[in-house]
Amino acid sequence: MNYKNSLKEIYDGIWSRARDKALRNEMASDLPPDVGETRWGLSFVLRVPFLNCIEALSTDLIARAGPGHLCYDAGNFHMTLRSLEGYRGAIAQDDDHALLYVERVIDLLPMLRGLTITLRGLTCGNSSALVQGWPDGDLQPFRLALFHALEDVEIAIPSGEVSPERVRNTTHASLLLMNGKLSDPAGFARIIDDNRATNFGSFTPDAVELVCYRRTAQSIGVEPIASIPIG
Repeated sequence: MNYKNSLKEIYDGIWSRARDKALRNEMASDLPPDVGETRWGLSFVLRVPFLNCIEALSTDLIARAGPGHLCYDAGNFHMTLRSLEGYRGAIAQDDDHALLYVERVIDLLPMLRGLTITLRGLTCGNSSALVQGWPDGDLQPFRLALFHALEDVEIAIPSGEVSPERVRNTTHASLLLMNGKLSDPAGFARIIDDNRATNFGSFTPDAVELVCYRRTAQSIGVEPIASIPIG
């Protein structure tokens, strides 16, 4: 199976497992993390253009989801390449681990040169709506190389990507996080259904960013620690 067929299977499966939950209004809430959790920590990401068509769709989604749910915007829309750590609170730009991650990724960035990612279709999991990304090449060799480049680093609070088999295998960009019940479950599901193959354009990333997340009950934020040109 080639990489794009595999991605289609993954994206289709995400929505097929969540669709009935959405219609029954049984989606999970994506809550702010506590220190020690494997999510919302430190990650390498690609910034994704927040195109007008995506912004319009996010407005429609939030209207059906209702108040309290959280949408990403032009300031924090991104695609995660690798989740490096779980949540340990605020991280300074001169953090020793952060500096080491940047040092180790630099030699691998030529693997990303010329990469183009097409944004096409929505899918939705148990707690978030996602824009599907389709790279014109296989990103897994880069992700596995990065995993092995960091294998000797002792990480106090690891992310969920703790083995080669668990390195992430999608190129999605989260658009909306669930934060309670949906106001219009059928209308929300209809937007996902109607946009499963909508083309939102494409982009060629010019840098990889190391970021930490700022998540509260009312907001989501991505705080850059370092930006490394792909070249």
